[in-house]
Amino acid sequence: MQIALHNYQGHVHKSATVHTNDPQKPQFNLEMRAVVRPLIEVKPTNALLFRGFIEQLKPQTVELISNGLPFHILKTENSVPQHVAVELETVEEGKRYRLRVTNTATSGNYSGYILCRTNHPKRTEIRIAVTGAIETDVSVSPLALLIGRTASDQPLRTGEIKVRNNRKADNRITKLTYDDQLITVSQEKLPDGEGHLLRVTPRLEAVPKGDHRVATITIETDARGGTKDQVQVNVVNQ
Repeated sequence: MQIALHNYQGHVHKSATVHTNDPQKPQFNLEMRAVVRPLIEVKPTNALLFRGFIEQLKPQTVELISNGLPFHILKTENSVPQHVAVELETVEEGKRYRLRVTNTATSGNYSGYILCRTNHPKRTEIRIAVTGAIETDVSVSPLALLIGRTASDQPLRTGEIKVRNNRKADNRITKLTYDDQLITVSQEKLPDGEGHLLRVTPRLEAVPKGDHRVATITIETDARGGTKDQVQVNVVNQ
């Protein structure tokens, strides 16, 4: 019985059932248990997540530890330098290194990786995934709408935009900018009171039959530092 342990780490348990022509023992089970130690161990994890408000996001550290041959990190590559900063520290030369990863994004989502290139003959690179979901005082969704008449036998389609207060604060919409020849926008409180609902209605008289137009709604609020979000609205008249 052989087990391929490439990319395995930690405790491994495999079993197999063997069928024979022995009438006294027509089948029996084989089990194999092992603890697989990688050539270079990544602790505590090789996947980092930054989620929450920016002031809550502390730097995270990852240690790379040799379980055999000494190695050196030749360079690090950051696929999302606009979102995270990376610092490399030598804890024990040839044996142990520490990466300090700091979120620098102020809003939005991102996904990328940090690649550590090494001189280890059997582990030339180590990839660490980095994901961010940075919350702001106010969030707007969706960021794109399709409204109007999508087919001649279909009813008029309208849209809704939610402007939500993420910190339970009573933030207000201070300004709405849009093409009022193409769409109308009405505003009301969300049922839970945690933000605003914008109802978007097309003015199809401004869109020739069989054509479409694009409008942009700019939403400004009085949240800390002020926020400005844009929603793209596609108006169709089929």
